[in-house]
Amino acid sequence: MTAKKEENKPKKLYKVLKDGKSVYGGDYEYDLPVNMPDGKWKSGKWTKRILIKDINICNVGYHLTTEPSGWYNKGCEIYLAEADKVMGWLHDKCVCNRVRLLEKVSFNIGACNTGEFNSGDRNSGDRNSGYSNSGDRNSGYRNSGDRNSGYSNSGDSNSGYSNSGYSNSGYSNSGSWNSGNRHTGYFNSIKEPPFLMFNKLCEVERVDIEFPKYFYFEITEWVWYTNEEKKIDEEKKIIGGYLKKYKYKEVWRRSFENADVEDVRKTLKLPNFDYAIFEEISGIRKEMIDKKIRSE
Repeated sequence: MTAKKEENKPKKLYKVLKDGKSVYGGDYEYDLPVNMPDGKWKSGKWTKRILIKDINICNVGYHLTTEPSGWYNKGCEIYLAEADKVMGWLHDKCVCNRVRLLEKVSFNIGACNTGEFNSGDRNSGDRNSGYSNSGDRNSGYRNSGDRNSGYSNSGDSNSGYSNSGYSNSGYSNSGSWNSGNRHTGYFNSIKEPPFLMFNKLCEVERVDIEFPKYFYFEITEWVWYTNEEKKIDEEKKIIGGYLKKYKYKEVWRRSFENADVEDVRKTLKLPNFDYAIFEEISGIRKEMIDKKIRSE
């Protein structure tokens, strides 16, 4: 025995198999649990007992883990397992004298996940602890890229948010390796680059600009399937809902119509404001703004 025996380890143990055999070596074929007609699982048979004196972690013995996601490869299956005696630990792995498999598990802790090993919700990627991620290994949320700790990143390995590049600690960067914000290039540490507003160079600091509240709206909305839809379609029952996307100018108009007069007035105070450009982008015409202000 070379591994130190540790106490107070989590009670749930798992075995990762492929075609009934261990993924990382060994020809032993485990007796798999059976899902019975009533939905309950019938445990597999105990493995042959190994003499305690012969057990050596990573070499001799049956190995289980508390973190199956770290041992998983595509095409594998994960089973909740029971050990007769745990003889030693090495990180998340333990060695046992004999084991049996209790039931097959999907290992999604959150809800509405179509990927695997997610502890958050609504993930279609794998190994996410956040939610609404389509990429993999994200601890943030709404990431379509991989390995992001921030959110709304389409690039990879960002600790900031809304980055389409990668390895940024700032936000809204389309370039890479930036610690500043809103850069399109690489290795920029200045806070922000000069920017255009209404197609002209803006001489006002971005932090001094007060944008109207109605500019901030959601183009997408998470819509839950009804119980009737879930009964008809099994896939909808698993996914739970879908992301509905609205037309851009439709959302602009709806947000504008719900805005108060004072908020609309702020539109005209924006640097370089131009009615024609604003209409081109938002669909909101000068007459609509004038009418809203006169209605006060």
